[in-house]
Amino acid sequence: MAGIVVDSSVFAAIAFDELEATQALSLVKGYEFYAPFLMAFEIANIAWKKINRDPSQRLEMLEGLTTALNTPVN
Repeated sequence: MAGIVVDSSVFAAIAFDELEATQALSLVKGYEFYAPFLMAFEIANIAWKKINRDPSQRLEMLEGLTTALNTPVN
């Protein structure tokens, strides 16, 4: 399987089911993910900002964060 370096904005779109999630998925489908060590921190920061912006979405954002942090990346 070919590998691809995943940008945090693409990863976040998928993890947090953003409007661009379908497009982001089409970009990475069929690839093995590679990401920098800081990806987990970047995704956590995105979740924190989203929760602060809209606290009513807290559970959904934390579920997305959990999914993202449990997604295997190299």
